[in-house]
Amino acid sequence: MSNNEIYNSYFKSQSVPLKEIITLISGRDLNKDQYNSSENGIPYIMGASNMNGGTLYIERWTDTPAVIGRKGDIILSVKGTIGEALILEEEEVHLSRQVMALRTTEKACNKYVFYFIKYYVNRLKEKAKGLIPGIIREDILSVEMPLYSIEKQKEIVVLLEKAEALIQKRKKAIAKLDELVQSVFLDMFGDPVTNPKKWKEVKVIDVCDCIVPSRDKPKKFEGNIPWITIKDLVVEGNTTSSREGMGLTEDDIEAVNGKIIPKGSVLMSCVGDLGITSVAGTEMIINQQLHSFQCKEKINNYFLCYLLPFKKGYMEKVANSTIVLYMNKEKCNSIPIYLPPIHIQEKFAQTIKIVNSQRAIMEGSLKKLEGNFNSLLHQAFKDELKVNTEITA
Repeated sequence: MSNNEIYNSYFKSQSVPLKEIITLISGRDLNKDQYNSSENGIPYIMGASNMNGGTLYIERWTDTPAVIGRKGDIILSVKGTIGEALILEEEEVHLSRQVMALRTTEKACNKYVFYFIKYYVNRLKEKAKGLIPGIIREDILSVEMPLYSIEKQKEIVVLLEKAEALIQKRKKAIAKLDELVQSVFLDMFGDPVTNPKKWKEVKVIDVCDCIVPSRDKPKKFEGNIPWITIKDLVVEGNTTSSREGMGLTEDDIEAVNGKIIPKGSVLMSCVGDLGITSVAGTEMIINQQLHSFQCKEKINNYFLCYLLPFKKGYMEKVANSTIVLYMNKEKCNSIPIYLPPIHIQEKFAQTIKIVNSQRAIMEGSLKKLEGNFNSLLHQAFKDELKVNTEITA
């Protein structure tokens, strides 16, 4: 082999369809009498709900498996929520129809293929069809992937792992801040469910006003007043903008009989995952997934923002249940809360502002780290990545 051939075999990739380097295993659903919640048998992956951030959360098991994924397989959600992925650490699992397993051959490292799937995931989502979005086997098998030598694949994986480790480290630091705030809250006020300090109890509406969103949905989102949904909330922090840059003009708001939510209002999810809260960091319009409270003189907005999530169990009990849980205006306003003296609430709020300032710095750093990782992914699968790239926080 010439020097040029050696160079190309190591440093240059060739484009190959995934069907040449993986075995693709389609799942099969089980009947209710074939699985259990008592840990009998092997785990049963029912779909994307069992997968989050590369971690498998097991809720069901089966002792009559039919389609088996094995340790090292790449598990990919292909129906409903498209594109959740992880590398299987369990020895064996049963696969439902909502997922497929990608089992690599000797031509490719499984972690390299896993990172390629993360890189390609948005295009997989674009291929999804049907009322319940789904992709088919050919959507995966026909995808062209750049294939390097095994040695080069491993070097790329090491680099991407370093970048990903920095992201996880920063996320853990942010989570520690959240744990600190919860600890301070419980130390100052006690558990809101049991109220061990015997604070006065009231309904939220006794100490707040409320504004609920219009039932009419705007036809366009081209204004400067943010249009906020659940996914836009900065949980237990300050929400100031739509993640997708969606906003309304005053004329748009008037056309749907909308009401502007004042800065400082407490926002709370009232559909689906109940009790997610945030403070409005600017004037905004909210959709029907959210309810808003405007605090009066006896209650601090940051105190209420951190208190309401503790009442999630209560909310789930009183919510209406159709396809998803839903709380109407009356039920949102009737949530029972305790009411410590305002000067203690405001002392807690000062702590929150200090922590939120630190969290904003960390989240800014996290955003940069995620941008760097995505850039490296792009370079890796566009033949542009230098494996001696330095990875720093």
